[in-house]
Amino acid sequence: MLDRHVICLDGTERQLSEVEDGLADVLKQLERVERLLKVVMVRKEDLEARSCRNNSRISRVAETINMGRPNIFVKKRLTDLFAFEDTFAVKHTHRSLGPRPP
Repeated sequence: MLDRHVICLDGTERQLSEVEDGLADVLKQLERVERLLKVVMVRKEDLEARSCRNNSRISRVAETINMGRPNIFVKKRLTDLFAFEDTFAVKHTHRSLGPRPP
């Protein structure tokens, strides 16, 4: 009778050891993923900061100017005023939150 309990305890200890080994592997993988996540977050923040540095803001341009195409007007005006070559782009414009002009 005691032998059966010893065999049962040996099996339980073996299973517990396997579970602990598996848990150790999972914890190592978790640490690796956390390190990679930190690297990715730093890179993401760096890319966001770089993209913001390349933006310029010009305000108070009427929406009705140049037949409703203020981005073309701004590009032409900057080219004329600062003798820029055609090496920059005005990708898009944003409206203000105020009411639309008549």
